[in-house]
Amino acid sequence: MEGRVLRMSNKILIIDDSEDILFAISEFFKLKDWEAFTALNVEEALKFLNSREKNIDIIIIDYNLPYINGIMGVKLIRQINPTVPIIALTIEGEEKIAEKFFEVGANDFAIKPIKVLDLYSRVNVHLKNSMKNKEDFNLEYRKGINENTILLIEEKLKNIKEYITVEEISEITGLAPKTTNRYMNYLVEIKKADMQIIYGKIGRPKNKYILKG
Repeated sequence: MEGRVLRMSNKILIIDDSEDILFAISEFFKLKDWEAFTALNVEEALKFLNSREKNIDIIIIDYNLPYINGIMGVKLIRQINPTVPIIALTIEGEEKIAEKFFEVGANDFAIKPIKVLDLYSRVNVHLKNSMKNKEDFNLEYRKGINENTILLIEEKLKNIKEYITVEEISEITGLAPKTTNRYMNYLVEIKKADMQIIYGKIGRPKNKYILKG
């Protein structure tokens, strides 16, 4: 399945001020026959992206970078390339930062410490998305709703055949619980998911969700 998505010569750019992280992620993708490029800061990345002969398939960028942080970095990258998928790296509890990443054009975020296999799965989702014909993306989402996050949720939940809680969905997708709740309610609203209210013996009732198949 993965072999259908990851082609020889796919190119990834990783932007992080930690040489250890750059090495770990780039070596992993090289093992998958990708060309992996690295930058220690946004300025290096912009210089690289302005080189016309370099066509990047996906970008991973950290938030805590010297001089120019990741959010401003995404904003500047979007001025050069408005379509390349961008995955931001944040730490646990930085949900507001993740939302700001979405606002400036990031497609997704992953939580540090990085789980490389999870990151690889996310890259697959976004690569498949970017390879699809534009006519497959005519659905207009509400402001603040990112279609790539919708695709991520659908990819992660497509084989789950029972109602599960926001907390469980959050763990499966890597999205923050508040973000997960907002997206699941939106999917219910557009009739792509169904919700049940479960009343327990103790405490408040819980909402559980399932994708419509």
